[in-house]
Amino acid sequence: MITYDYLIDRNLGQGKSIRFDPAQIPTRLENVVVIEGPNSSGKSTLLNIIALGLFGTKSSRINPILKSKMNSLLDPNHQKIRFSFQITSDHKKLILKSEKTDINVNEFVVKESIDGKKFHPLSFESFQRKYNLIYDIPNNPTERLPELLKELKDEQLQFGNAFKNFGFYLRRIITEINSSRNPKRLEELKKKLAEVRKKKEKIVKELPELEAFLDQLEKNAYYEYYYFYSNQGEWLTKKTDKLKKEIEKMNKDGKKINLRLSRKRTKLAQLRTEFIEDYKKVTPLTQSALPKNERSRFKIWKDVNPYCAESNELNTVKIEATHLQDVFSKEIDDLKKDRSFINARSMEKLFQALKEFEDSMFMIPELEVTIGELVEILKKEVDASSILIKRYDVINEIIDVLKNLKITVEELQRTQKELEQESVASEDFCEEAIDVLDEKKRQLKEMEDDLLSLATRCNEYCQRCISKGINQEKLENLPYKEIVKEISRNGKINQYLSLSEKQVLEKIENLQGEIIDKRGQLSGLEIVITQHGNDVENLENQKPHKFEKYIDILNDLLRKTEAVSQKILSQHNTNLKNLINKKVKEDHKLKKHELKYYDEVSKYLAHRIGYFRHIDKVYRAKVVNLISGKILTDSEEIIYIADMGTGQSQSAYILSLLNVKNDNRKIIALFDEIAMMDDESLKPIYSKMRELYKSNKLLLGILVQKSNKLTVKALV
Repeated sequence: MITYDYLIDRNLGQGKSIRFDPAQIPTRLENVVVIEGPNSSGKSTLLNIIALGLFGTKSSRINPILKSKMNSLLDPNHQKIRFSFQITSDHKKLILKSEKTDINVNEFVVKESIDGKKFHPLSFESFQRKYNLIYDIPNNPTERLPELLKELKDEQLQFGNAFKNFGFYLRRIITEINSSRNPKRLEELKKKLAEVRKKKEKIVKELPELEAFLDQLEKNAYYEYYYFYSNQGEWLTKKTDKLKKEIEKMNKDGKKINLRLSRKRTKLAQLRTEFIEDYKKVTPLTQSALPKNERSRFKIWKDVNPYCAESNELNTVKIEATHLQDVFSKEIDDLKKDRSFINARSMEKLFQALKEFEDSMFMIPELEVTIGELVEILKKEVDASSILIKRYDVINEIIDVLKNLKITVEELQRTQKELEQESVASEDFCEEAIDVLDEKKRQLKEMEDDLLSLATRCNEYCQRCISKGINQEKLENLPYKEIVKEISRNGKINQYLSLSEKQVLEKIENLQGEIIDKRGQLSGLEIVITQHGNDVENLENQKPHKFEKYIDILNDLLRKTEAVSQKILSQHNTNLKNLINKKVKEDHKLKKHELKYYDEVSKYLAHRIGYFRHIDKVYRAKVVNLISGKILTDSEEIIYIADMGTGQSQSAYILSLLNVKNDNRKIIALFDEIAMMDDESLKPIYSKMRELYKSNKLLLGILVQKSNKLTVKALV
């Protein structure tokens, strides 16, 4: 059973506020329930509070949109909240409760009792070890199947690192045996311990700096792209409104004409489309990469309306494109002569040549480092100088697009001139008027499509900004310079923002991976420090090693352990990463070991999905092949994932989240907006929740969907 209470004091501005409490949904619910109700009845608020109170904002497996909603509850500029809830197991001994008693302080306490009497506090790490919090909105379920593999990737890395650490342990034991009764061994071990501690201190120092830089880069990049797409949207909206008025005026004139000169106009339309695409492609790249002394002149370029470019504007584009081409060509020539750039290219080629040996433990005698350590050194040098190479690539891309744009403009002007000459010769003016109207409608359709795309991108970056703590009200109302000043921006950030959007997002992803890697290194170094510390203490009273007679067996076991860890951490990790990122295509010629691995992954996904409904039958998944987009059932029938209905794929996706047989943690499952599922699609979910609850694996399960009338139905 769960009992709860909360109070939300929401700021309406001008000294006004409104308060919310659980007035409609009962504050005492069974452990597994379905809540149906109208909008604004408190369904989603209840789920957000439960997830928030159980460290939901710290979980890496919860949707960022849901995290932003939870963070919004703690935004003091928006609203204040206090809450408490208690989840009691069926036998009333296991109790989990969370309390935020002070409405003005964003701190809450999670406590656990295993005997129903004595409570002790739980940290986030302790909670994660004992409980599995699942909170999701099952939208786009068929597109999110690869997300299940991220969980597999984490487990795979854990096993790989476990083998790797076991290999470290074996190597240490073998070294101890070989070094028994050697008086120099103790000094060597102390020296190694000092080196490991120094390495740890270095990472401890670097990690906060790296995290702070990533945070600043994310804030600045997300806001920069939000501002860019927002401005583009406003500009295009004005142009669209103007064009609508022109079309409305032409419609009122009532001119009707027939199609003629279709071949010329088709060619003209194609050229205009090419012109628009090249202009839209090169403009943001040029704006980011242009030297400061050229930005005032760049306003001439930005004032061009590519959707309705007239002859004088096309001339402007040719002139400015030639000028920009000269500017960037000079920069390319300067870069080619720059010793830093030449060294960066050479370093990158050397790193790429050795990259495949990054896990090699082979020692280079003269340098006293392994090839893997040498690759790590090269990687840092390449990362430090990669911005020069990326800028070189961006500028080359700009020059190529400018060349194509000039060719397109010349062809466009020539075609326009030919069309004008033929139109003047036409005796029927009405035909030309209709062509003009059709062309304007075509232009309007393209502009409206682009507006929709801009709105989507703008909203995406708005949500990212909010997730990084940028207040939405400030985001929408404060001037650009004030926001930039508030989130702060230094020269290094400006350097990265001069690159393309894609390159910046890739850098953010790489930094996130680097931080995860460093945290993993810290964990490994702690183990090594503990082991070496114990070894130093033991070696001071050296005795004959108890495993001395097993040295041959240990050496053989070490070879096998290192082979397994390398296979998991390198080969399997790369294969899984390619599958998650959809880089593996059905027509790829895969190696035998890759085919075998992907076959096992397909079986794993089938195990996670289990039984699912499609059309009017219930199937059990045998193989879920993300490469071909097919599901093979136990009855040997093939079902295409794309053919599954939204409700049925929602059902299968939720079941996959609940299908965790090898996870001994207690499950807390919260699902919002499940209205796309009918009764038949919901049956297997209800059944799975009952099964998990009866087997004492599910502590709490709540499903929420929209309905005109509020009802609460217990499933157990």
